[in-house]
Amino acid sequence: MIFTKFLKKILEYLDNDMITLHSCLLVNKQWSKIAVEILWKDIYKIQANAEELYGIELEDEPDQNILSTLYSCLPKESKELLIQNDIIIEPPTVESPKYDYPGYCKYLDAGYINQLIIVHLGEESKIYERTLLKQEIYQLFIKQSSSIRYLHFHDPHVPFPYFSGVSNSITQLREFSCDTSIPPSIFCRMAQLCRNINKILIKWVKEDNEGLAKLIQLQNNLDGIGFECEDQDNLDEKIEPFECTMIGDALESRADSLSHLYIKNSLFCLPLSSISKLTNITSIDLNLEELFPIDAFESLCSIHFPNLTKLLIGENIPPLVLIANFIKTNGSSLKEIIFHNGFYNGDLEECTTLNQMIGRTCLKLQTLMTFCHDDQFQDIIEILISCEKLDNLILRNSTEEKIDATPLFTTLLANSSHHKLSKFCVDSKIHFTPIVLNSFIDMIDKNEKSIVFYIYKSGGIKYVGYDGITNNHLIILESVGGGVLDDNDIINKFSTVPKFREPYRYSLE
Repeated sequence: MIFTKFLKKILEYLDNDMITLHSCLLVNKQWSKIAVEILWKDIYKIQANAEELYGIELEDEPDQNILSTLYSCLPKESKELLIQNDIIIEPPTVESPKYDYPGYCKYLDAGYINQLIIVHLGEESKIYERTLLKQEIYQLFIKQSSSIRYLHFHDPHVPFPYFSGVSNSITQLREFSCDTSIPPSIFCRMAQLCRNINKILIKWVKEDNEGLAKLIQLQNNLDGIGFECEDQDNLDEKIEPFECTMIGDALESRADSLSHLYIKNSLFCLPLSSISKLTNITSIDLNLEELFPIDAFESLCSIHFPNLTKLLIGENIPPLVLIANFIKTNGSSLKEIIFHNGFYNGDLEECTTLNQMIGRTCLKLQTLMTFCHDDQFQDIIEILISCEKLDNLILRNSTEEKIDATPLFTTLLANSSHHKLSKFCVDSKIHFTPIVLNSFIDMIDKNEKSIVFYIYKSGGIKYVGYDGITNNHLIILESVGGGVLDDNDIINKFSTVPKFREPYRYSLE
């Protein structure tokens, strides 16, 4: 028994290593059972990693296999009901299932359940058939799984929280993702069952919702809240600005516990008066569309968050002069500022304005990802001198032209006594030769300062041959524990801002 517990703990560290977990299936029955339990904790992860596992393009085969396995776990009466309605699914074997596959589920995503069903029935199938199959699949998970921790639900056709036995499966729910178009009664039922949700992500905010507001209001330990609106750039008809006042009031009631706020394309749907009441917020994550309302962002910049320590801004970067105003108001408590996964196309002089404001106000700063636009780096020098606790620095080139990094390296060495950098990353468009890089690292070693060096390549391409990155660059970087990073690497390595689980999205209900 003790060995089994230890083995399970060890294999849980392989949660994202599908190849190794699948190999564990072949060791013996004990290893196989534990591996199956971990794999089926999140069935979408099985599908998402199938092509990597087998090294070939599998199209819909993983989805079909998962649905067949779930079908084999259905009770006899459910199978008969489906057959009576001409819904035929072949089980993977004539034998009974070896394991309680749905019972291991901890992450249930309605979007992916829809995907499984559409792949099998086809996009031309009738709503009745799809709803019937979804109903039986959901009831299977509810009956078998006693501890669903994550639920993404945006399906108005299935009254999930009203199914028999649901109170036994979702009372331990910790993260919930939803859609405001779900009937308020569904959320009201959820509010009766779930009182300890830590994070709620509201996808596709389209309208206010009294039931959702009640669900938010009744949570005991709500720590993070996220809002996403449809990107206006992708819509045929633009959405007129609206405010979710009931949801805003609910947020105010949870102000004591809320510490993380995530907003994507949604500034215009939240009353700023409600946001201003969230005085215990410690981290803000903004991802704004190109057509976001400037006036709303200007108003946000005037709000003081006395406990704010982390600021993460991505996608379309707002005018840096506005961000400088936000930092002027909130910079004294900030320890982390990161601009990621997006481009800045505004006034280059605003880069200097922003950096000067950071240098003057963010004296507690430990991690910074910011912009530069010339090879003098005077504003960066000021930050290094003023922000004595700065440990991680990532510099991005805000211009289309390459910047010579040699003066930057000289600056860092000349001011080595004024900074405590341990990780340093520069944009691949801040150019330097392997010889210059090697000289810089040699001089750091002589100064007995250990700095791990990285090159940042935005856009997901981080291989040799892009933006002048050569094999020689990689060899030198790896010698000091560094390498080439993309946008996701930056977030994983440098950011401590909480992230919401990204739900699977399938458009056809």
